[in-house]
Amino acid sequence: MTHCFGWIYGKSAFLVADSAVTGSAKPVVSHSSFGQLHDRLPNGYVSEGALKIVPLSNGVAAAFAGNIPKAIMLLQFLIEHFNKKEEIEKQINRMALSLGPFNDPKEHVEIILISSTKKNAPKLFTWNTENERLVEHAKYCKIGSLNSYLADIAPQIVDALPLLKISKEMVLPIISAVVQSYGAYAVVANEYVGGLVYGYEVNSGAGAWQKDTNYILTNSKFSEHILVSACVRQNVLVVHSSYDNSMRAIVNKASQSNVKKWCKTWKHLMSRDIVNMDYKFFSVITTDRKCIALISNTMGENKGKYISIRRLRDRKYEFSIHRELVEKIKIELEAPTHDEFSMHIIPLLNQTGKGRKNAG
Repeated sequence: MTHCFGWIYGKSAFLVADSAVTGSAKPVVSHSSFGQLHDRLPNGYVSEGALKIVPLSNGVAAAFAGNIPKAIMLLQFLIEHFNKKEEIEKQINRMALSLGPFNDPKEHVEIILISSTKKNAPKLFTWNTENERLVEHAKYCKIGSLNSYLADIAPQIVDALPLLKISKEMVLPIISAVVQSYGAYAVVANEYVGGLVYGYEVNSGAGAWQKDTNYILTNSKFSEHILVSACVRQNVLVVHSSYDNSMRAIVNKASQSNVKKWCKTWKHLMSRDIVNMDYKFFSVITTDRKCIALISNTMGENKGKYISIRRLRDRKYEFSIHRELVEKIKIELEAPTHDEFSMHIIPLLNQTGKGRKNAG
């Protein structure tokens, strides 16, 4: 299964999803890019390996959970037959009539749909193969196998977004970091959830992937860290992890039908560029306490007031968290309102500035 979360905020609709996949074959690599063990559970091995978000048309996208081959077949049908002038409900009904009935519980699929046009407000729907009903949601919804209290954190943060007084472009990476943090606070792989979390936004009839993001997992003493760099190119999620200095391409056949051709074209380019590009966001997640600092890299550089990264050869790097960021996180963690169930969000701008390096 998986965990997908969709929500509406302002004039946009958003999706975030993990990349865990369950299969009978032992994974080629032993851990995810965040260091999560690809363990064997009763239903099979859980590993990082599937992009769960699929752009369907301009301003329309879907996220899925459940049986991956079945989900890909359903979404490919929608892509091939999508009609911008027709209501989504009619298109879903046509898909169900054409590809149903869905009687096998092993092929169960859940889908979140988001849509936006220039004239109408954004919309958010869920659909599944069990009842085949398209349900509209006013604010947010979730699908998948995550049933712990962690699944309720993202909706709470969405409700609190107006209090953070952040720019619109920070909404998606903040919620993406919140869902990513679930794996830092619990062994969510036991619920068949894990791997990299990434997102997608639709607004005014157009869609866009989450902008290039560096995820930084660190303990509250900043003595240990993992740096994971992620970006999407041609609907393929490319990830570099300092955990094992690996680079991975996470994809699905609905979003990128010719994976082999993509690999031939992009593999060399991405291995060179993923460690050199100037990432738009840094998401700093403390692994032992619930605190996230989202830093917008306004200067277009991998250095600034709060954080600096200097890339070396062979995809290695030097990494520094500056004193200013350490102090801000420390203040949040020591706040009287901070307990084991609360999460603190710190939105920041990584403008170029001088600061003594605290960790590297």
